[in-house]
Amino acid sequence: MLLALGFFATAILQGAIPVLAPGLRADEGLSSAQVGLLMSAFLLAYAITQVPAGAVAARFPGRVMAVGFAGMVLGSLLFAASSSFGWYALARGLQGLGAGTMLPSAGVLLVRHLPLQRLGRAWSIYGGASGMGYLLLLLVLARIVEAGGQRPFFLVVAGITLAAGVLTFTSRQVRSGPPAGSSRLTASVLATDLWTLMRSRRVTLLGLANVGGISVSVGTLTWTPSYLHDDLGASLGVAAAVTAGFAAAQLAGAPVVAYLLTKVGYLPLLAVVFAGMAASMALIPFLPGLISTLLVVMLVGLLTMVAFAPSFALIPVVVEIRLVGLAGGYLNAFGFVGALFGPWLFGIFIDRGWGYGAGYGMLAAFAVGGLLAVIGLHRALTVGSRPAGAIQ
Repeated sequence: MLLALGFFATAILQGAIPVLAPGLRADEGLSSAQVGLLMSAFLLAYAITQVPAGAVAARFPGRVMAVGFAGMVLGSLLFAASSSFGWYALARGLQGLGAGTMLPSAGVLLVRHLPLQRLGRAWSIYGGASGMGYLLLLLVLARIVEAGGQRPFFLVVAGITLAAGVLTFTSRQVRSGPPAGSSRLTASVLATDLWTLMRSRRVTLLGLANVGGISVSVGTLTWTPSYLHDDLGASLGVAAAVTAGFAAAQLAGAPVVAYLLTKVGYLPLLAVVFAGMAASMALIPFLPGLISTLLVVMLVGLLTMVAFAPSFALIPVVVEIRLVGLAGGYLNAFGFVGALFGPWLFGIFIDRGWGYGAGYGMLAAFAVGGLLAVIGLHRALTVGSRPAGAIQ
């Protein structure tokens, strides 16, 4: 639960731009493409952080996490003090660098302190914090944006993130150093381990699956409020409330996933999830109103939550235990590098008059790619060896 506070803060920062987008375009004069680039700046910095954070977190996960919380707080303060696109992009990059430390360091600590057969359920609890963060953002913090704009919003977010960091470090396990017998990190060891991950077919396929899931999640949260406002005529408050259904479904989905992972194998569950994501993304632009859109957005939120836990629980299956931290960072970077183009391309589609249907169609294609990657991973894990029961 304490580790999940970092993911809680990450969700608030990741979802901030969709809430701020109407004001940034109307009051600050940014184009839709620039708004999308602010989201991409966060994702790019997040992705760049993953591999070094995962490598260092293998020995010092707590120190990596401390640096991450500092980056998120400072990035929020910088955005609050800025008034131009360049400074906004820099602030978003700093936020992304900080947020990028959370998953790799949490992955090391979970493997270090929990039995492997419980990792799926642990990750489902961890992932539920994302839904809690989005709910707070869309139902509470969005009111701050309506009342005062981005400056008071990011000042409040900086305070929340600082409090989350302080609470996280009340844990002795988080503050602990490297385990006995762990080897020192050197450039040659890091290069060798990275090369091992890069040429692993199983790791590549799991990374491609992450691209599909992250693209759908980020794209839905980034552009659904604007779609509801522009095409369906909803107010900013109503658009945020409808999008909050995504977060509510994620939060409610955490115990559902924990239960499903005791009954269904990881890979069959992922295959069903990606098929559902593809159908949902293709359907959204053709829905008749707010209620039907809310129901499908909630379904997408549930599906992205279901995909999260087994994807990360599979890491100790596709790599050896000593590489879990580095592999977690590498796979998260893989996913976000592939997904960071989505928000930007979605904005370009809107600027060129292609409409939201083209953007949601693109997200559906990402989901189909994730489904194909899961099918390939199933074959890679079953050919020549019998997989673990959870994988089946």
